[in-house]
Amino acid sequence: MVVDINNDGLRDTLISIEYERMAGLDIKFRVRDSYVQEVQKIENFSIGNEGGS
Repeated sequence: MVVDINNDGLRDTLISIEYERMAGLDIKFRVRDSYVQEVQKIENFSIGNEGGS
């Protein structure tokens, strides 16, 4: 879905002593993206050096 369109027109850029000629506009889109990931369960957990020094 398009949310906003603005800033259309010339977008010239001065490079050293010459201009780079460009034209354009800004468009903002809003999209929906669903992401599902299965997560592995942690069944056991142990900390090393339990009988340590």
